[in-house]
Amino acid sequence: MSNQSRQHRAEELGRISRVGELALLTFLFLSRLPRTCAHLADLCLIAVLALFPRLAAAEPLAVIVRIDTPVTQLTAGHVAAIYRGEQLYWPDGSRIKLVNREISSATRRQFYRQILQARPDQPFYRPGTPIPIQSFIRRTDRAVIQFVATIKGAIGYVARASLTADDLQAVKIVLRIPDP
Repeated sequence: MSNQSRQHRAEELGRISRVGELALLTFLFLSRLPRTCAHLADLCLIAVLALFPRLAAAEPLAVIVRIDTPVTQLTAGHVAAIYRGEQLYWPDGSRIKLVNREISSATRRQFYRQILQARPDQPFYRPGTPIPIQSFIRRTDRAVIQFVATIKGAIGYVARASLTADDLQAVKIVLRIPDP
């Protein structure tokens, strides 16, 4: 996919997202009106789901590391062990630095469901014990890509469609996660 078509897709998804947010707000407003207007809220929600099925659709993800990280491929089990804090170092002895999306992120929900079989807010350590690995939180795929590209030892996950050819000069994909 060319950079221009990626940009067009991002703009399209942004428009869809804004329309979806507006429809959701309309639904919430209408659902608070007297019972006579409740059917309007239901119609609004049905219209959103019918017209914009991609709002809730999952998409393929990629687990990425900085280009100089000493691994070329990881299994889902390896990635799960890293995110659970069971593997703290790369094969060369350098410390792993996790990047997570926000708990409310659909990307995080999908990653946690498919790779960790866990809720996005689930901690992987026992209370009262030290947290084995620090997780850096980023709000967007772009921010995750930039973090991973600039921080030695970083690993993160993003929607595959958000990676550009330029990004792949600074990061590499070590695991491809299909859409569920």
